[in-house]
Amino acid sequence: MGIVPEKAPIARGRATHNGSRSSNDSRWAEQLLGASAIAVAGNDMGRIQHLMWVLNDLAYLSGDTNQRLAGYGLKALFCRVAGSGELPSSYSLPNSSFIPSDPRSLHRAFLRFYDASPWHHMVYSVANWAILDACEGHTKIHVVDIGVSQGTQWPTFIEALATRPSGPPTLMRLTTVEDLSSIVSGKFQIGSSTEFVGRLQPFATKMGLKLELHTVSVPLDSLKREHLGLKEDELLIICAQFRLHQLQESEDSIRTNVVPVSPRDAFLKFLHDLNPHLFVMSENDVDHCSPDFLTRFEKVVDFQWRFLDSTNASFKGRECEERQIIENQAAMALHNNVACEGTSRIERNESHWAWRSRTRKAGFLPQPPKEEIVENAKSLLKKYDAHWDMEGDEACIVLRWKRQPTTFCSLWK
Repeated sequence: MGIVPEKAPIARGRATHNGSRSSNDSRWAEQLLGASAIAVAGNDMGRIQHLMWVLNDLAYLSGDTNQRLAGYGLKALFCRVAGSGELPSSYSLPNSSFIPSDPRSLHRAFLRFYDASPWHHMVYSVANWAILDACEGHTKIHVVDIGVSQGTQWPTFIEALATRPSGPPTLMRLTTVEDLSSIVSGKFQIGSSTEFVGRLQPFATKMGLKLELHTVSVPLDSLKREHLGLKEDELLIICAQFRLHQLQESEDSIRTNVVPVSPRDAFLKFLHDLNPHLFVMSENDVDHCSPDFLTRFEKVVDFQWRFLDSTNASFKGRECEERQIIENQAAMALHNNVACEGTSRIERNESHWAWRSRTRKAGFLPQPPKEEIVENAKSLLKKYDAHWDMEGDEACIVLRWKRQPTTFCSLWK
């Protein structure tokens, strides 16, 4: 008999039409998942089977936040117990439906999420405003895009650059470093960079901006200066968003002159040595680096709750295909942190405090966001649910949901 039945009765207390639970809004899914994780860590097979039956009975990927979290957490724990990074084909949850994963559906879902939630919209906007300010007075600009937006971020920037009061630059080059690990990492994979970034060319031409596009297809830890085609007469901007946490953070992976250096620190030093006029970094603001499974599990489940809870508010409790796609993609990060260990675990987020320390150590200096950028960010947030807010310091703007950090954007030179 398997650990979890293929079918189970549907739990009472389904979500109402606005996504709220009819009984109460306690975070019961985290408690059940936490108890299950303790049983898994202790290899208590009897308790594991009992708790997974309970979770399977309550999980519902179109339900409220608790029910969705229970479903995604159950999937991840099942894979850990099975010793596999992937679900078997026979595994199913009650009332689960097929979720499209083709590039066009993913791209459409990402655009819908971008409009509905500030989760990515805020940091991309702050990045664009900072880059536009840095480009003032320069006629040749080279932006190196190490991100996951795959073109979504850049149309508004191109329009602003082409229509700036001083006139458009004579040339903008955009070099995109493709996300080769998106299939296994669980980040918002929306198809080939070539397909979607390529759409920027006709748009830029229409706006009167000369744009050259280049794509680099190498892993981050294999990226070399010569891959980027840097030129002395161009202003260099490096924009790294939601990618650097894929690099291993341990300090025993690389040794330079017998001194331990982590791939994460080595890459930041590489970026610093390129001497960019501005370095923009955005990431999830949470620590998922603990080698202890239970410590990491608690934090990754809590962070997933923030995502699902805020997404429910963003979509106003309504169910749609785009929401299902976005939540399923985001849950892959939960899955990777729970089901995988060692080098297979690549979703290794750190807090903005830890990133600040690493970035300083690489030689970068913080660039405080200008007051205009901060005010623009505050105005942008007014479009969204009142539970969103932000805080900032010398180089960083942190987006928060119900006063808990979610994502951040930091500026360096």
